[in-house]
Amino acid sequence: STVVLPMVEPDIQNGKSIFSQKCVACHGETGMGDGPQSGQLPNPVTPLGDLNIANNAKPIDWYRVVTIGNFEKFMPGFQSLSDRERWDVTAYALTLSLSKENIELGEQIFNQNCVECHTEENFPLQNASAMAEKSLSDIVVVISEGIGSEMPGFSDVIDGDQKLAVASYVRYLGF
Repeated sequence: STVVLPMVEPDIQNGKSIFSQKCVACHGETGMGDGPQSGQLPNPVTPLGDLNIANNAKPIDWYRVVTIGNFEKFMPGFQSLSDRERWDVTAYALTLSLSKENIELGEQIFNQNCVECHTEENFPLQNASAMAEKSLSDIVVVISEGIGSEMPGFSDVIDGDQKLAVASYVRYLGF
């Protein structure tokens, strides 16, 4: 099945509504795999809200699972949802591991170090298609090492926790 990259930023609020209708039964309210039906499954439900799981998750991979399912894990596919709705729920699921404090810290650090280059006109971050293929850890690598001559690395400016906070903010901005 073909993956349709998002053309516009996913709608997290719509994703939250879809998640509560179709995903909470197994994944639970906070995405920790503790929904009321999770105990009836032969395998543990993936804790989407766990940062250790979400850190290496690429939105495009989660979108694929939402679309076609994961037979071994008894996860159904949701072909009944439109491409846009599947991106909305994927985006919402990815935000479950992001803490409000981390996003706020990331925004502060971003505004101090990144905003003069990353303006709406110049290097916009809200490119939903490009962000669909980047995990949080991929974003941390870009923040650390930079991108050739286009963007300097910030390894010597901000520490590991701060980089994760900025990556969380960038992920959130992408949605």
